[in-house]
Amino acid sequence: MKNHTRISSRVAITNVRIFIAISLLAVIILAAGNYLLGDQIRAINSITKLQERLFYMEYRGGYGLADFLKQGGASSDKELTEFLTRFFTKGIYKYKAPEELIDGCSTIAAQLPGGGYGFGRNFDLDECSALIVRTVPQDGYASISTTNLKFLGFSRDVAAPGFMDKFRMLASVFAPLDGMNEKGLCVAVLVIKHSEQTNQSTERPDLTTTAAVRLLLDRAANVEEALELLSQFDMHASADSDYHFAISDASGRSVVVEYIKNEMYVLDVPVVTNHFLNPGAYYRVGSGSSSMQRYQLLTEHLAAGNGILSHKELKSALAAAVQQGNISTQWSIVYDQSALQLVFYHLQDFDHPLYFDFSSQ
Repeated sequence: MKNHTRISSRVAITNVRIFIAISLLAVIILAAGNYLLGDQIRAINSITKLQERLFYMEYRGGYGLADFLKQGGASSDKELTEFLTRFFTKGIYKYKAPEELIDGCSTIAAQLPGGGYGFGRNFDLDECSALIVRTVPQDGYASISTTNLKFLGFSRDVAAPGFMDKFRMLASVFAPLDGMNEKGLCVAVLVIKHSEQTNQSTERPDLTTTAAVRLLLDRAANVEEALELLSQFDMHASADSDYHFAISDASGRSVVVEYIKNEMYVLDVPVVTNHFLNPGAYYRVGSGSSSMQRYQLLTEHLAAGNGILSHKELKSALAAAVQQGNISTQWSIVYDQSALQLVFYHLQDFDHPLYFDFSSQ
C-alpha cells in the first residue's frame, strides 16, 4: 500500500513537472511569437471595415523597409513577394506576384486660398475593394496611403476577411498606390499604356513601382529629396505595365517623374493623367481620348482659379474627371499638405466623405 502511495506521488509530481514544462514552453512560444510577429499581429487586429469594399489598417512599428533596402531591394514583383513572405509571414503564407495594377487615374496640384497647397487624386480601375493604410514606422515618416486589394489577389467583394485574409493584407504596406506623409509629401502612381516597360539595369539597388512609393513616403520630406532617392535606384515596372509618378510637396512644388528608354526624366507640372508629358519623341505617347480629356478638364479647372483652388474646387475638379463604365473611379482623395489632412471619397460618393489626419500620431 505504501509503495503504491509512493508511486502515485511520484506520478503526480512528474505530471506536475510536465505540466509546468509545457506551460513554460507555451509561454516561451507565445513570447517569441509576440517578439517576431507582434507588430504584424497588432496590425491585423486593427483591420476594420469602413464601408462596403473599403477597409482600414494601422501598422505601427517595423515592416522591414531597412531590411528590404539592405538586400538590394527587388527587381521584380516576384522578388518583392518573396521578401514579403519571409518578413511578414515567416513562410506561413506565400504571397503571389500581382497580374495587374492600374488602368487610369488623374492627379492635380494647386495652391489653397488660405495659404498652403493641396493635391487631388482619382484612382481608376475596374471594380475592386480598397484598403486605407496608416503606417507609423520606427525609422521613417508616418503616412496614410491607399492600395487596391485586387492587387493583392482579393476578389472584387471582400465581405468579412478571416485571419489569413488579414495576413495577406499586411503586404499592402509595400503596395501603396497613393499617399501623403507627415511632411506633406504626396505621391501617386499612374499607368502609361505603351509597349516599353521600365527595367533599368545598373549597379544600383532595385525598386518596383509600389516599393518606390513606400520608400518615398517613408524617407522623403519634399520633392527634392524624393528625386534624389529615386536617382539612387534602378526602377522596374510592376504588373506588366509602365507608370509615371506624380509627386507634390508642402512647398507647392509638383513634378511628374517618367522613365523613357530606361532614363529618368522630371518635369514640373501640376496635372498628370495617363500619357507622357516630358517634351520630345514620347510626348503624349499613351494618350487615349480619355487621358487627354481628363488632362484638359483638370487643366481648365486649375486655370479658372489661376492656380488657386479650394477644397471644394479640387473636389469638383476630381468629380469632373471621374471615369465611368468598365474602368471607373474607385476612390478620390483631396490632400491638404499644410494641415496634414485628407478627405477620402469612395466610389464617386462625393456627398459622404471620410476624414483622416495625422493628429493621432
